[in-house]
Amino acid sequence: GNILSVVRAMGEIVGSASIFIAAEYLSSAFGGKGLMLGGFTGVPPTEIVILGAGTVGEYAARTALSLGAEVKVFDSSIFKLRRLHCQVGLAVFSLSEEFAALRKANMFLSPVFTEAFVNATKVPVELYNCDGSVGAALGAGIGCGYFSNSNEAFQQREALSMIQPLQTTLYDELYEKWKEVLGRVL
Repeated sequence: GNILSVVRAMGEIVGSASIFIAAEYLSSAFGGKGLMLGGFTGVPPTEIVILGAGTVGEYAARTALSLGAEVKVFDSSIFKLRRLHCQVGLAVFSLSEEFAALRKANMFLSPVFTEAFVNATKVPVELYNCDGSVGAALGAGIGCGYFSNSNEAFQQREALSMIQPLQTTLYDELYEKWKEVLGRVL
């Protein structure tokens, strides 16, 4: 029991710290775009995407929300997503282990973001010719059981492309380096 308590506490710290570090790098002081996470009159909230609804993801989401950011959490575990939704009251999104049927809207218009997302999660992404609101409605239909799967939900939509993860260890190597640097900082 004690080991798991320590691991959870470390996850809480890492999740919270990751948002503060991201906020620092978004500022113009570090060559970022000069963005603030939000929470100030006249400042639109910055969108934060978190991959993973475990302890680290939960505390990253809690911290980002407390700073006024708009947060979206993606995970392949329905259990973790439900727990996070109930505890934090946050909109959460499922990643199928086969592929994520994401709609061509917002951040997925960026080939750089899409490639990074696909390679970091190792989940293929299928883009459809529809906007985010239609995609969200169809996704909600899958979630509540109206559609049995994404193929049924999107059968009337034109598939634009399927982006497959590259067989590379680059993201794993970068993640390990990030953990090492974070360990030294904390």
